[in-house]
Amino acid sequence: MRVDNPDYAGQPYRPSNGTEAMLFEERFCDCCSKNPDCEIYLNAFLHDTHHRDYPKEWVYDGEGRPTCTAFCDRRIKANGHLHD
Repeated sequence: MRVDNPDYAGQPYRPSNGTEAMLFEERFCDCCSKNPDCEIYLNAFLHDTHHRDYPKEWVYDGEGRPTCTAFCDRRIKANGHLHD
């Protein structure tokens, strides 16, 4: 998933279709240490981006790329290296 649009920086992110949602989930949710207890993914699909319960964590970063600010990569060991 490569989407760069600096004009969107800081704005809420919502996948535009199922494929984009699956790629985002694969990149963030599936690798996150908060999964499966995280409610962010569910709330993103239950609420509109302007709803008070829409996750504030799903935003476009400073370069306009979709990100989850709550993401904590569970593949990183204490030494800082990725593992599967």
